[in-house]
Amino acid sequence: TTNTDTSASKPADVATNTKDINTDKVSEPAKIVASDNARYMLQAGSFERNADAENLKARIALSGEPARVEQAEVNGKTMYRVRLGPYPNAEAASTAKTNLAQQGIKADSIKIK
Repeated sequence: TTNTDTSASKPADVATNTKDINTDKVSEPAKIVASDNARYMLQAGSFERNADAENLKARIALSGEPARVEQAEVNGKTMYRVRLGPYPNAEAASTAKTNLAQQGIKADSIKIK
């Protein structure tokens, strides 16, 4: 006898009419990425003494990441912040943060516009 049932060779249910395809969700991630122009920086420390900030900056330089010391007034006190970046996206900041962590240096990410 011959088997005339061809259902085993048919492809799985496939939308053959475009009205069956939900395109609302397809373009959503692209819109989010395109409209998110945020950049990121890292702060590895904040010190009352410039010398302490400069020491951390030097340790960071040994890890291969460029850092800088920024002076800021916080609650009437002069603070010296050790910062890196800006980075073009969260992934780049995360990579730099991981590189620092491997050297025993903790840093916090800061989202900037």
